[in-house]
Amino acid sequence: MDHATCTRLLRATHFATSLRPLTARLIPLITELGRLIVTSRRADVTPQAGHRFENRLQELLRELGRVILGEAKRQGEKGSGADLDAPGPGRKGVRSRS
Repeated sequence: MDHATCTRLLRATHFATSLRPLTARLIPLITELGRLIVTSRRADVTPQAGHRFENRLQELLRELGRVILGEAKRQGEKGSGADLDAPGPGRKGVRSRS
């Protein structure tokens, strides 16, 4: 999926405008994830290289989760949090907050 397709899909969602700040914060992390993957594909397959890849991947994914969670909390503090409670794809109406 290319950038133009991703952009069209994001704009088609009812919450696209609220995701712009989050998207801007995630782009550098996603870029770094891509670089890590490309670099690891080009490297020799060794236990040490695999260990370094797994550790760096874990760090980046943890940071990605931290940014997403921080933005969700920040949005929840700004308003009623109705968007967080709204059912989404695969959520089947289960509320995420008590």
